[in-house]
Amino acid sequence: MSPTVSRSFNAPEFSLKSPDGKTVSLSDNRKHWTVVNFWGTWCGPCIVELPEMESIARTRTPRINVVGLAVMDENSDIRSFLRKHPLPYPVAKAGNKSSPLLRRYGLLVPGGRLGVPVTVILRPGGEIAYMQAGGTENHLASIIASLVHEDNQRQT
Repeated sequence: MSPTVSRSFNAPEFSLKSPDGKTVSLSDNRKHWTVVNFWGTWCGPCIVELPEMESIARTRTPRINVVGLAVMDENSDIRSFLRKHPLPYPVAKAGNKSSPLLRRYGLLVPGGRLGVPVTVILRPGGEIAYMQAGGTENHLASIIASLVHEDNQRQT
Protein backbone atom coordinates (compact mmCIF):
# COMPACT_ATOMS: atom_id res chain seq x y z
CA MET A 1 0.00 0.00 0.00
CA SER A 2 1.40 3.36 -1.00
CA PRO A 3 1.59 6.09 1.66
CA THR A 4 0.58 8.73 -0.86
CA VAL A 5 -2.64 8.67 -2.81
CA SER A 6 -3.97 10.72 -5.72
CA ARG A 7 -5.67 13.93 -4.64
CA SER A 8 -8.75 13.07 -6.68
CA PHE A 9 -9.44 9.77 -4.92
CA ASN A 10 -12.44 10.12 -2.62
CA ALA A 11 -12.60 7.94 0.45
CA PRO A 12 -15.21 5.19 0.31
CA GLU A 13 -18.27 6.21 2.32
CA PHE A 14 -19.27 4.29 5.42
CA SER A 15 -22.07 4.37 7.93
CA LEU A 16 -21.42 1.96 10.77
CA LYS A 17 -22.73 1.32 14.25
CA SER A 18 -20.75 1.96 17.41
CA PRO A 19 -20.96 -0.70 20.12
CA ASP A 20 -23.59 1.44 21.87
CA GLY A 21 -25.74 1.64 18.73
CA LYS A 22 -24.87 5.16 17.53
CA THR A 23 -24.22 5.71 13.84
CA VAL A 24 -20.70 6.73 12.83
CA SER A 25 -20.48 7.89 9.24
CA LEU A 26 -17.85 9.44 7.07
CA SER A 27 -20.32 12.02 5.75
CA ASP A 28 -20.56 13.50 9.28
CA ASN A 29 -16.86 14.34 9.09
CA ARG A 30 -16.56 16.01 5.68
CA LYS A 31 -16.13 19.62 6.91
CA HIS A 32 -12.75 19.06 8.56
CA TRP A 33 -9.56 17.07 8.18
CA THR A 34 -10.32 13.54 9.31
CA VAL A 35 -8.18 10.64 10.42
CA VAL A 36 -9.76 7.21 9.94
CA ASN A 37 -7.88 4.62 11.95
CA PHE A 38 -8.53 0.93 11.25
CA TRP A 39 -7.47 -1.01 14.33
CA GLY A 40 -8.34 -3.96 16.53
CA THR A 41 -8.52 -4.55 20.27
CA TRP A 42 -6.37 -7.65 19.65
CA CYS A 43 -3.65 -5.79 17.66
CA GLY A 44 -0.52 -4.79 19.62
CA PRO A 45 0.74 -2.13 17.16
CA CYS A 46 -2.79 -0.68 17.04
CA ILE A 47 -2.87 -0.27 20.82
CA VAL A 48 0.59 1.33 20.81
CA GLU A 49 -0.57 4.11 18.47
CA LEU A 50 -3.82 4.91 20.33
CA PRO A 51 -2.26 7.66 22.50
CA GLU A 52 -1.20 9.42 19.30
CA MET A 53 -4.75 9.13 17.93
CA GLU A 54 -6.07 10.54 21.21
CA SER A 55 -3.67 13.48 20.98
CA ILE A 56 -4.72 14.20 17.37
CA ALA A 57 -8.41 14.03 18.39
CA ARG A 58 -7.79 16.72 21.01
CA THR A 59 -6.09 19.04 18.51
CA ARG A 60 -7.98 22.29 18.16
CA THR A 61 -6.16 24.10 15.31
CA PRO A 62 -6.76 22.98 12.68
CA ARG A 63 -9.74 20.97 13.80
CA ILE A 64 -9.12 17.31 13.07
CA ASN A 65 -11.73 14.61 13.49
CA VAL A 66 -10.64 11.09 14.37
CA VAL A 67 -12.76 8.00 13.75
CA GLY A 68 -11.72 4.56 14.94
CA LEU A 69 -12.95 1.55 12.97
CA ALA A 70 -12.44 -1.70 14.84
CA VAL A 71 -11.90 -4.75 12.65
CA MET A 72 -12.28 -8.42 13.55
CA ASP A 73 -13.84 -7.44 16.89
CA GLU A 74 -17.26 -8.14 18.37
CA ASN A 75 -19.21 -5.30 19.98
CA SER A 76 -18.62 -6.87 23.41
CA ASP A 77 -14.84 -6.79 22.84
CA ILE A 78 -14.95 -3.15 21.76
CA ARG A 79 -17.17 -2.13 24.72
CA SER A 80 -14.88 -3.94 27.16
CA PHE A 81 -11.81 -2.28 25.69
CA LEU A 82 -13.40 1.20 25.73
CA ARG A 83 -14.46 0.79 29.38
CA LYS A 84 -10.80 0.24 30.31
CA HIS A 85 -9.38 2.71 27.75
CA PRO A 86 -11.96 5.40 26.89
CA LEU A 87 -11.19 7.18 23.63
CA PRO A 88 -12.16 10.81 22.91
CA TYR A 89 -13.47 9.98 19.45
CA PRO A 90 -16.15 7.73 17.97
CA VAL A 91 -15.38 4.06 17.45
CA ALA A 92 -17.46 1.76 15.27
CA LYS A 93 -17.33 -1.89 14.28
CA ALA A 94 -15.95 -2.21 10.73
CA GLY A 95 -16.53 -5.94 10.34
CA ASN A 96 -14.35 -8.88 9.42
CA LYS A 97 -12.53 -10.19 6.35
CA SER A 98 -15.76 -10.44 4.40
CA SER A 99 -16.56 -6.75 4.91
CA PRO A 100 -16.85 -4.84 1.61
CA LEU A 101 -15.60 -1.73 3.43
CA LEU A 102 -12.28 -3.36 4.25
CA ARG A 103 -11.86 -4.38 0.61
CA ARG A 104 -12.71 -0.87 -0.62
CA TYR A 105 -10.07 0.61 1.68
CA GLY A 106 -7.51 -2.00 0.62
CA LEU A 107 -7.03 -3.66 4.01
CA LEU A 108 -7.19 -7.18 2.61
CA VAL A 109 -3.85 -8.23 1.22
CA PRO A 110 -3.06 -11.12 -1.17
CA GLY A 111 -3.78 -14.45 0.44
CA GLY A 112 -6.80 -13.04 2.28
CA ARG A 113 -4.80 -11.65 5.19
CA LEU A 114 -5.96 -8.53 6.96
CA GLY A 115 -3.41 -5.79 7.57
CA VAL A 116 -3.92 -3.37 10.47
CA PRO A 117 -3.34 -0.79 11.71
CA VAL A 118 -4.10 1.36 8.70
CA THR A 119 -4.41 5.12 9.03
CA VAL A 120 -6.12 7.23 6.39
CA ILE A 121 -5.96 11.04 6.41
CA LEU A 122 -8.77 12.81 4.56
CA ARG A 123 -8.93 16.39 3.41
CA PRO A 124 -12.11 18.36 4.09
CA GLY A 125 -14.57 17.07 1.51
CA GLY A 126 -13.36 13.47 1.79
CA GLU A 127 -10.37 13.21 -0.55
CA ILE A 128 -7.70 10.81 0.65
CA ALA A 129 -4.51 12.76 1.25
CA TYR A 130 -2.45 9.97 2.83
CA MET A 131 -2.67 6.28 3.76
CA GLN A 132 -0.28 4.31 5.89
CA ALA A 133 -0.25 0.63 6.68
CA GLY A 134 1.43 -0.15 9.96
CA GLY A 135 1.94 2.01 13.01
CA THR A 136 2.32 5.77 12.65
CA GLU A 137 5.25 5.86 15.12
CA ASN A 138 4.30 9.26 16.56
CA HIS A 139 4.68 11.01 13.21
CA LEU A 140 1.00 11.55 12.51
CA ALA A 141 0.85 15.14 13.79
CA SER A 142 3.78 16.19 11.60
CA ILE A 143 2.28 14.40 8.56
CA ILE A 144 -1.02 16.22 9.07
CA ALA A 145 0.74 19.56 9.58
CA SER A 146 2.66 19.06 6.35
CA LEU A 147 -0.48 18.14 4.40
CA VAL A 148 -2.42 21.12 5.78
CA HIS A 149 0.50 23.43 4.94
CA GLU A 150 0.74 22.05 1.37
CA ASP A 151 -3.00 22.56 0.85
CA ASN A 152 -2.82 26.10 2.23
CA GLN A 153 0.09 26.88 -0.12
CA ARG A 154 -1.91 25.61 -3.11
CA GLN A 155 -4.87 27.81 -2.20
CA THR A 156 -2.83 31.02 -2.07
